[in-house]
Amino acid sequence: MIENSRIEEIREKADIVEVISSYTALKKKGKNYLALCPFHSEKTPSFTVSQEKQLFHCFGCGQGGNVFTFLMKIENLSFAEAVKLAADRVGIEFTLDAASAGKQFRQDNRALYAALDKAADFFQANMEKDEAANKYAAERGLTQKILDFFRIGSAPDSWDSIYKHLTQASFSVSDIEKAGLIIRKEDGSSYYDRFRKRLMFPIWDIQGRVIGFGARSLDGSSPKYINSPESPVYSKGSVVYGLNFSKDRIKEEKRVYLVEGYMDFIRCYAHGIKNIAASSGTSLTPLQIKALGRLAEEFVLVFDSDEAGAEASRRTIDLMRDMDLYPKVVTLAGGKDPDELIRKEGAEKFGELLRAAVPATRYRIDSAVRAHNIKEAEGKARAAKKCAAILSQEKNQIIRDEYIKYASQRLGINSDSLLAEIKRVSFYGGRSSKSSAPLKRPGSKVLKAERALIKLWMEVPAIRADLEGSVLAQEFSDPAAKKIFELLLTLKGLEEEKPYSSVTDMLNGEEEKKLLSQIALDRHEIVDYSAMLKDCSCVLKANSIKADIEELRQQMKEAEEAKDTEKLNSLQAQYLEHHGRLMSL
Repeated sequence: MIENSRIEEIREKADIVEVISSYTALKKKGKNYLALCPFHSEKTPSFTVSQEKQLFHCFGCGQGGNVFTFLMKIENLSFAEAVKLAADRVGIEFTLDAASAGKQFRQDNRALYAALDKAADFFQANMEKDEAANKYAAERGLTQKILDFFRIGSAPDSWDSIYKHLTQASFSVSDIEKAGLIIRKEDGSSYYDRFRKRLMFPIWDIQGRVIGFGARSLDGSSPKYINSPESPVYSKGSVVYGLNFSKDRIKEEKRVYLVEGYMDFIRCYAHGIKNIAASSGTSLTPLQIKALGRLAEEFVLVFDSDEAGAEASRRTIDLMRDMDLYPKVVTLAGGKDPDELIRKEGAEKFGELLRAAVPATRYRIDSAVRAHNIKEAEGKARAAKKCAAILSQEKNQIIRDEYIKYASQRLGINSDSLLAEIKRVSFYGGRSSKSSAPLKRPGSKVLKAERALIKLWMEVPAIRADLEGSVLAQEFSDPAAKKIFELLLTLKGLEEEKPYSSVTDMLNGEEEKKLLSQIALDRHEIVDYSAMLKDCSCVLKANSIKADIEELRQQMKEAEEAKDTEKLNSLQAQYLEHHGRLMSL
């Protein structure tokens, strides 16, 4: 255990802006700082850092917290290890047995690892009797050897099979839910299995532990693939599929072939292409690229040949360019993806395509030229404009000059003409206003009121006594907001200075930490404290009364059907009383 006073000392000196700026470029905007989120791929910055409140929050993916939360997330550390790293950065002497800290992290999550591993065994055993899954596996060329090696299984067409299996094996419902294997019903009465009637691909961390699943539909239902949700052991933005198998070969060859899906990875690996990794069908993030960059010097993108794959290539190229990386790109022919191409034309043909990979900028120029009829002046002009837009983004002057020559030759124009077009694109592109990210639809009136009440408590100490007397924790409907508010009610002597950062460490759940950072960095100004408290309190009380009225309606209906006149009269009296309270608000 670490003394709270030591944690406070380290947190106060480890400025969150300085720490985060060493991982991603921050730009000042008003009181806060903005950046492209390091935890997910995005084009418009939504990652916000507050120096005043010592918090970060991404309004795109929802990640948020204080300096320790950031270090835990980006470096995959335990809390104690994050405190140690922050202490080292600010020169505070702090001794920590790293092995013990890592052991504590593993012990804290050992039940989740065990539940996920047990689930993988269950899905594998179910595969043996699942005709639909075996038929699909046979059609996709998944031999028994491949199924066994990658522990591929299937989820039964049942609402509670994994729930029953794991609870009977003495796993707690809480741990099964945290592992992402079951979902709580909206009314909170019980749980149901997240995965049903799907082919199950285990997802591993780099140590080879099962941390989640990718699930492929077997009956054509949508979505075709679903993944496990974020959990204490599974972070989608930092995990690269298959790296536990391929890390040694990638490091040995200093090159990694990046494919999109589980089947692409499995097919390539089974056919001897072992320096490979998969993005699991999602956009690559800076964290995933950095993880691969510790093993490889050269990146080769081998994405699907459809438009979605082309768009994934463009996004990844842009992201890597911002990180000063220059990947190569493979153009697939004869199949939509590596899995299909190898099955149709063989691994040797696929190997030829890998060896023919071209630098990303050349790939984009070639794509732009092919997309237009450059035999006509108008088509040539459109292609030149597209090439100019591509080259205007290149920061390295040597690379840019070389590709101006290359693009000019492909287009059959003078390089001065292309250079003029690049300058024009750069000039007008710089003058145009950047499109902002689409605003998210606001939450319900109740959820907004709950967040506003938490903001009031955190930022207006003078009103806390009135707030505590006006609002009950049980009136909160959002579980994360309710837990935060319950914690706040226990903090009688909360300091005014930087309270958000301190409270963050007191919260156990990931969702509560994300919500608190979102509330903290919400730009909504509190103008009239008393009016806001009154309005929000009324909203929560009205919502609570409406819930009671709905319950009374159901009970009245049951009493009427049972011809229980006495009970019906009593319920009607309660109904009128509740309705009167609602009208008086």
